Amino acid sequence: MHHGAEIVDHDPSTAFTPSEAAMLDRTAQCAILAARQAIARARLDVSGKSADRIGIVMGICAGGRGDSNRTLQEPPPWADIAHARTFLGTSHFTQTGAVVAKLGLHGPQATISTACASSASALGHACELLEAGKADAILAGGADAFSFHTYAGFHALGAMAREPCSPFGNVVGVTFGEGAGCVILERLDDALRRGPSIFGEILGFGASGDAHHITAPHPSGDGLRRAMERALSMAALRPADIDYVNAHGTGTRDNDGAETLAIKAVFKDARAIPPVSSSKSFFGHTLGAAGVLEFIVSLLCSAEGIIPPTINFACPRAGCDLDYVPNQARKGRIRRFLSNSAAFGGVNAVLAAGEYVPDRAASPVAVDRVGITGMAVLSSVACSLDGFAAALREGRTGIDVIDRFETQDGRKRSAALIHDFQPRKLLPTLDVRRMDRLNQYASVVAGLALKDAGLQGSRTGGDRIGVIVALTRGPVSTQEQFIENLRSCGVAKLSPKFFPAMVASTVAGQISQAHRLRGFTSTVIDGTGAGLHALLHAFETLRQDDGLDAVLVVAADEVGALFHRIYDRLGLLVTEDEEPGRVRPYHPAGRGLVLGEGAIAVLLERLANARARGARLRAELTGYGLTSEAGGAKEVANGVQLERAMRLALAEAGVPPSKLDLIYGLGRGVREHDEREVRALTRLLESRPTPVGSALGNVGVAEASCGLFSVAAATLGIERGEAYPIAGADELMGELAYIRGDVRPGTYRRALVVGSTEAGNNAALVLASTDAGST
Repeated sequence: MHHGAEIVDHDPSTAFTPSEAAMLDRTAQCAILAARQAIARARLDVSGKSADRIGIVMGICAGGRGDSNRTLQEPPPWADIAHARTFLGTSHFTQTGAVVAKLGLHGPQATISTACASSASALGHACELLEAGKADAILAGGADAFSFHTYAGFHALGAMAREPCSPFGNVVGVTFGEGAGCVILERLDDALRRGPSIFGEILGFGASGDAHHITAPHPSGDGLRRAMERALSMAALRPADIDYVNAHGTGTRDNDGAETLAIKAVFKDARAIPPVSSSKSFFGHTLGAAGVLEFIVSLLCSAEGIIPPTINFACPRAGCDLDYVPNQARKGRIRRFLSNSAAFGGVNAVLAAGEYVPDRAASPVAVDRVGITGMAVLSSVACSLDGFAAALREGRTGIDVIDRFETQDGRKRSAALIHDFQPRKLLPTLDVRRMDRLNQYASVVAGLALKDAGLQGSRTGGDRIGVIVALTRGPVSTQEQFIENLRSCGVAKLSPKFFPAMVASTVAGQISQAHRLRGFTSTVIDGTGAGLHALLHAFETLRQDDGLDAVLVVAADEVGALFHRIYDRLGLLVTEDEEPGRVRPYHPAGRGLVLGEGAIAVLLERLANARARGARLRAELTGYGLTSEAGGAKEVANGVQLERAMRLALAEAGVPPSKLDLIYGLGRGVREHDEREVRALTRLLESRPTPVGSALGNVGVAEASCGLFSVAAATLGIERGEAYPIAGADELMGELAYIRGDVRPGTYRRALVVGSTEAGNNAALVLASTDAGST
């Protein structure tokens, strides 16, 4: 018998209409309810123009798999449209999108999936966006409903507790829970001006990677120690200033022991180690919601003057010898606290926070300049930068008839697959034999980008290079094997070898371990163009965090049978009869997608650091904009918020539209999407003949990667004086100056890259040559 902390009194009919209750996954429902509570408590106006300046960052671990037990039953998820829609709705980012749509928010939108650290990472990213002035308020938090997939996977790993979990105590193992938590974050001056109750302040955030193991922490707690120390440094606090630590405290032997050692190491020179407790003893391990719920517990206890206990605690476990506040709360003042989170993939995230102190002098955040010093591409047209540039120059496509798996109903379908991937030839020093296909792509392209930047080998050791991964579907072939194994064997006989691929953060863990990268670590999950959002997350992190020299951004996609069949069932794919072997970006009769796969890595580096070591600077990032299309149908169709993202990017870069030399979009052959992008660009350019291109005709719709393929095309164009034609372009919508036919030589100093997911999460960024970036 296993236990769980389930929400038993949630009645969707009291909060949602029947159609909403049927459409929204339980994770999304919980997230919306928590968001409403936070907004009401903050007395925040989310209507009208106010919505333009309110963002959202959500941490989601299991995605919408709260209802996934339905997907394990016959028929398979692609059998009919209803099943296909339900399964596609399990995507992590659809949960965040549901909150955005329900509340009508138009500010920045991000979904962070660092497994059990997801919502702690989300709060950290939200603070960066506020510090950068990208929003006036951000709804930040996390949600996860009880996931049968996750339960089955942890059961296979032997990590489940037979009794309610006892973190640091004699009962070993995890007890899962479900829930959601949200907070409203504002800059202090704005909050004081607006006048809501202030519950406390976030003073610092630290993140790190273990670079040790995919599912087990570093035995000494080294990664968590570094994250705690980074949070203290960002907060300008000493260990002696901390009155309480809310521990990650899962109840597993490895995690609890490593965390105890990490806490001892951080406080070794302090007068005493503060009290430590685990809130998971109350509401179980809520996965993506865990970090924010534990943060809220700490804030509330600080306000009440109590130290929260660790319940279910009979006696301490060997190696766990701190003050875990067993079973009973005690009176005590919490002025400053740390809230720890750790996760699969060796991800660590720590928040330093405390009570609001009037008139406290805040340290200004210095913003540094950041550029691209390394880049590498694996795609269906080439597995090198020079090959990729040649394919763009020639208008060559990598799209062909699928031969990897059987397509839906045996009909011919095309995709842009990689057929000439030779990891040993590309990166002989990297052993990828135990990795699945997507992790091979990601780890190899990461190594190639480090090599391109001159940071390969031993020079990548240490803590000052971070990793941020962008995913849409993740390692789909391994996920398919997990689902099939669960269907055929059940929970009792499920193999543990496929489960880590179900956890998005393990891709970053593989990269970190392969290349010994131990700095800031995170994972962004979104729809088509997710790589752009990861790149901008990395850009903001790097220019605000002087504990980093560089951040490696990796986007990766794999085409597998499951999602291809689901897309096919929903009528989203072009048939061979309609468009044999072609994506038709910006075509007025665009009929659908051709999926692609591949990976791309971009190394961002502080300009001062790059110049000090004599690195080649490919291009500089000078500005960006993030918005969400959550308004009415007319507003979405017109691309109002997409245009606003472009103007925000240009304003930050100090570049008027008339000074743009080049634009790359994400035209993908879906008429409704491409029309929205064209309308927004037409208004921005006002008939100016600025060249417009798209790389998706070459590489297909590689969902997470395609935005970074556009970044690569723009960067190569700036470096080489080339604007690349849209592959296969014939009839194109509107009056934009599309790049047709042959490569267009010229001087290109400033490029705008724009992208929008299928749900309207918009990103725009400005790239500049090194001389243009400094003016």
